[in-house]
Amino acid sequence: MKKIIAGIFAATIASSAFAASSEPQGVTREVHFGGLNLANAEGEAMLNERITRAVRQICGQRVFAPLQDAMAQRECYRKVFASARPQVELAVAKARSGNRYAGDPAVIAIAPTGGKGL
Repeated sequence: MKKIIAGIFAATIASSAFAASSEPQGVTREVHFGGLNLANAEGEAMLNERITRAVRQICGQRVFAPLQDAMAQRECYRKVFASARPQVELAVAKARSGNRYAGDPAVIAIAPTGGKGL
């Protein structure tokens, strides 16, 4: 009986630690796209793949998790992707219109809380 209670206690601590860390505050990742041609679908797809990898670094990637943890991770993914969306749209629009300037950064900053300057 003590082993069962200890196991449940350990599982509870592990799951609550994941829930607390599933949305790390102040964590950002920079996704560079300087070598990509965002004027075509292939370049945009490569950028989206880079963003997906960065989101997994921020939010984690657990296959089997308790429902509460899975929901927290999904919310983290939603927030981080939302922080990237306007930056991606702007970069793609500039590339397709030819209005890209030398001083424009070729980087997208993503974070669970909206990223830099959002």
